[in-house]
Amino acid sequence: MNFSEALGLIKEEIKVARAGWNGRGMFIFLEQSAQSINADKYIATFICMKDARGSFIPWLASQADLLADDWYQLGTEEEDRLNEKRKKQLEDIKIDIDARLDEFRTIALELKENLERTHS
Repeated sequence: MNFSEALGLIKEEIKVARAGWNGRGMFIFLEQSAQSINADKYIATFICMKDARGSFIPWLASQADLLADDWYQLGTEEEDRLNEKRKKQLEDIKIDIDARLDEFRTIALELKENLERTHS
């Protein structure tokens, strides 16, 4: 969905996120807790983000966020599909890393054997 649709959900107090965000567990929501700072000043309603570290911070949209079409609602089949896609990507990365480690081990063993032959 686009940001306009996501903003509509935020106004309905529904959490949304972008598939394009790199941090795990990041999402935004409407924070409406009216807290008094002093007798005549209050913290206004604002959009809040849970960042990748688990902190809650005021959120400002970037131009990339505003123009993106990869927004999704948390707790939906779309989120489940994205999580499965990310899980598959991580599995593929692990397979690639394992293959590269095997290549490095083979190269290291060959180098060791060559050094031993050279020095004997």
